Amino acid sequence: MEDVVYLVLALASLLVVLLARRWRRSSPDSEDKLRLPLGPWTLPVIGSMHHIAGALPHQAMRDLARRHGWPVMLLRLGEVPTLVGSSREGAREVMKTHDAAFATRPLSSTVRVLTNGGRDIIFAPYGEHWRQMRKIAVTELLTARRVLSFRAIREEEVGAMLRAVASAAGEGEAIDTRARRRVLGIDGIIAEHQQRMGTVDGDDEDLIDVLLRVQNDGSLQLPLDMDSIKAVIFDIFGAGSETSATTLEWIMAELVKNPKVMKRATAEVRRAFEAGGKVTTWLTCMDAPGVRHYKDAASCKG
Repeated sequence: MEDVVYLVLALASLLVVLLARRWRRSSPDSEDKLRLPLGPWTLPVIGSMHHIAGALPHQAMRDLARRHGWPVMLLRLGEVPTLVGSSREGAREVMKTHDAAFATRPLSSTVRVLTNGGRDIIFAPYGEHWRQMRKIAVTELLTARRVLSFRAIREEEVGAMLRAVASAAGEGEAIDTRARRRVLGIDGIIAEHQQRMGTVDGDDEDLIDVLLRVQNDGSLQLPLDMDSIKAVIFDIFGAGSETSATTLEWIMAELVKNPKVMKRATAEVRRAFEAGGKVTTWLTCMDAPGVRHYKDAASCKG
């Protein structure tokens, strides 16, 4: 009996949502009154997502664009209307002609929490704060000299992680990722850097030292608060790791789907490991099409 009650409540809730959605669309300020481009037919709740399922996203987008016209089309990712630039002309309109109108990204609830309300660089609203944060990144954090100075630290941390993974794999234990997650709680780390401020030379400054120095030198038009510092640190680590990790996940998924390729690649890695070298010709050749199909960033010209 309770199951029937829960089912009725669920159906009633779904009906209310659908009716509210229909009422919103019929209002005078509805987006349906706008001159929106055409797109594929949609379903309640999931929108156009069923047109993308089962295929590589960029190939599914290409096929949809061929059927529904160029240069732009409208998709609904769930309940979110999404404009897709499907041609060179459409991309130019979005990224060059009207770039300021499209520069501000919408903030989901998750992103709002992770970026302290858009106080970072990637999700900051277009304006003076974004310009200032971008300038700090270009002139202080991502210069060739600064990136090179962090190289030894990066190599040391990568080596420590690989040794930990190899040790856990050899013992047949599950890898504990909780320690990695704790780096997101950076309040204690920032406090340590604040205590040693003034005792670190310029060549020995790390990412947090640089941000704290910029915060205190008084040369900024807008104050650099602690929320912005945390958000920028999240940007740097996220952008530096997520893109590579996503590409590797897609390549590993393709290897799982192709056991013969997986077997040959695994054999080559083991031969290279036993010989103490790093030459993996087959793996390198296999990686190129994977990056081409699944790379996490686009290159645009014109």
